[in-house]
Amino acid sequence: MATLEKIRGKAGLLIVVVGLALFAFIIGDFLRSGSTFFRQSQEVVLDIDGEKIKIYDYQQRLHEMETFAERNGTQMTDEQRAAINNQLAQQYIQDYVLEQEAGKLGLAVSADELLALIIGDGVQPSMIAQQFLSQYGINSTDKVAVNDFLNQISDKQIKTLPADQQSYVYAIQNEWRNVEKQIKDTRLQEKLAALLTRSYAINDIDAKYESGVPNREIALVQAPISVIGDANIKATDEEVKKYYDEHKEFFVQKYPSTIVQYIRAQVVPSAQDLASAETEMQKTRTEMLQQNDMEALARNYSEKFVAPSFLTPTELDRMN
Repeated sequence: MATLEKIRGKAGLLIVVVGLALFAFIIGDFLRSGSTFFRQSQEVVLDIDGEKIKIYDYQQRLHEMETFAERNGTQMTDEQRAAINNQLAQQYIQDYVLEQEAGKLGLAVSADELLALIIGDGVQPSMIAQQFLSQYGINSTDKVAVNDFLNQISDKQIKTLPADQQSYVYAIQNEWRNVEKQIKDTRLQEKLAALLTRSYAINDIDAKYESGVPNREIALVQAPISVIGDANIKATDEEVKKYYDEHKEFFVQKYPSTIVQYIRAQVVPSAQDLASAETEMQKTRTEMLQQNDMEALARNYSEKFVAPSFLTPTELDRMN
């Protein structure tokens, strides 16, 4: 009872101690959360309209692009790495914008359409796929060979390989996924461009088609205007005036007209000039025949008669 009385007597102190403990616990958890948040913010390399790109994913794609460039013969200097880095950042932004706009319009590329673009089934085969598959001796138009390749780099097939081979095949799989992504993005851009173009105006042929005419026949002959004679092109004064009235900005003179008076005379060398030139030519020929150093010969006489344009091998090396 005495102990209980002592506790009751110091209840206020006990409440303060418990409150301080709870406060310390909350503050500690907040600091840990803040540290995690700060660490996560450091891992973000790009923030595109709230879409955060982690540094690990960015570095992985950057490494793949650099490896692909080296494989195609590019010497990786600091300038080349900076250019590829800028290209990747722009690609992330373009991919995000394209995905957003295509999603709003309901544009997509199906798996069958992607395969048709790769093997050229009814369309021109993708040059990107041709270049990639040719590294492994695969003809992109061979559907059987392409399907066999896709099966070999599938997750299910890779898991059956020895552990020391899996990482190599996974790298090929990642490169192929990037190829597929480029093909899909290019196709989406074409669809978006076609949609925007047709949104501006409908020509007479499309208008007839929209009105219910089932077939459209087109005979197109193209020839440069340079092969058409002036006598075959006739424009009336009314047509010329109409064109001028509709395109006056093409005929605005930026500078005022100026009348210049001058005397034009034809100057030809005299007999004495020709004789002097013959003498100089023979003298120079004799001097050149006596020269053994071809580099000095080219430098001295090129500077004497024409504007200096000769560079030594050392100068060319210095200019890269």
